[in-house]
Amino acid sequence: MAIRFLFLADPQLGCYAALSGLSDHEIADMAGRGLLVRRQPRTTGSAWDVTRLRAALELGLTLSPDVVVLGGDVVHDISDDSQVAELLEVTTGLPDGIPLHHVPGNHDVAFDAVTPTPASIERYRDLFGQEDVAFQHADVSFVVLNTSL
Repeated sequence: MAIRFLFLADPQLGCYAALSGLSDHEIADMAGRGLLVRRQPRTTGSAWDVTRLRAALELGLTLSPDVVVLGGDVVHDISDDSQVAELLEVTTGLPDGIPLHHVPGNHDVAFDAVTPTPASIERYRDLFGQEDVAFQHADVSFVVLNTSL
């Protein structure tokens, strides 16, 4: 039996605001690290990111997936309760019968987005469950690894 799965990655709610309003020096520093950031007026919140996640999820659901896997960096700052609340609000609206599984990214398991700590990993587990899991859907096996460690 074939299944359809939808994999959405790196919605990173809060990232747009975090990268808005940067100085020319900060933008050049990011370019030096291979990151393309354009000058944007300073903003706050996650509205820009939430809009794009909703659109991607809505489009993906037109494919009638059997399971949804949300790839790492779901939020920009795992300690920001508002980013987490917005993510959970968007993702709890899946149609009945479509399970959602999370894959951790560095922003999800490390308060500084670099070095995971026991406390940051526990926060991830409290919010999304185990970060290293295997699950079965129909005749397909999925393996999720916390590569940030």
